[in-house]
Amino acid sequence: STMVVHGALAFAIFATGDIVAYDFDGNMVWGKNLGVPDNHYGYASSLLAYGDLVFVQYDDMETPRLLALDAATGDEAWVGRRDRISWASPILADTPFGPQVILASEKNVDAYDPVLGTLLWTQDCLDGEVAPSPAYADGMVFVANEYAVAVAITLGGAKGAIETEIAWEWDDLLPDVSSPLADGERFYIATSYGELVCLAAEQEAEKFEALWEEELGDEFWSSPVLVGDKIYIIDTDGALFIVKAASEFELISKISMGEEAYATPAFLDGRIYIRTTEHLYCIEQEDA
Repeated sequence: STMVVHGALAFAIFATGDIVAYDFDGNMVWGKNLGVPDNHYGYASSLLAYGDLVFVQYDDMETPRLLALDAATGDEAWVGRRDRISWASPILADTPFGPQVILASEKNVDAYDPVLGTLLWTQDCLDGEVAPSPAYADGMVFVANEYAVAVAITLGGAKGAIETEIAWEWDDLLPDVSSPLADGERFYIATSYGELVCLAAEQEAEKFEALWEEELGDEFWSSPVLVGDKIYIIDTDGALFIVKAASEFELISKISMGEEAYATPAFLDGRIYIRTTEHLYCIEQEDA
């Protein structure tokens, strides 16, 4: 599970069900135990923060749920019930119908109002044991899972009565762990076989072709990240690939970190933070 930093606090959750909030001086502001979830892989979802709330996708086999906790106190603000579990993480999407917390399960994609906890819409489209998180851009939600499909879902209707429709499906190269990426014009998928795939967001209903497919490296467990017009992704061997976000493939650079890597790089204020199995790296451009 990846931590989240929000305002003046940093939040972390552990496989034990312990969730904590720390200030930047290292003082614990609050902590609580949610219990160990009853599922066959253990707790895996990352935290999400928005407004005054921290969201926990807590998928227990008996009572899967989305928890919204008060960021300042840890008190429960609301609970959204779920029908199915997954090992994906929630995302926040700024849609034309307002902000939505979107989650993937073993069967459905669900969206909740982040303030009220209301279930806004649900779409049945997935299958299997889902680890990749959803992606969103320009009114379209994209989900994918190995041994199932990749699905583009359009949002329509009106606020308070949102309608969803499956625009198209892709059933070729699919992710097992890595989450897909959306840039508004294209979707990108990184597979556990080392491939990076680019799909057009607007596909013809009868024609499902990749704009490009490239075998880049070893397995991809981390997710691709879009920074400007570049995609950054690191494979399990620790090779960081920088690829142009475009309809034609262009490899800008490949950098070896020298040791295995499974976590997704983070970016802030012109710096790249890369966690490998042995080190945490901070990379920035040298002054001219």
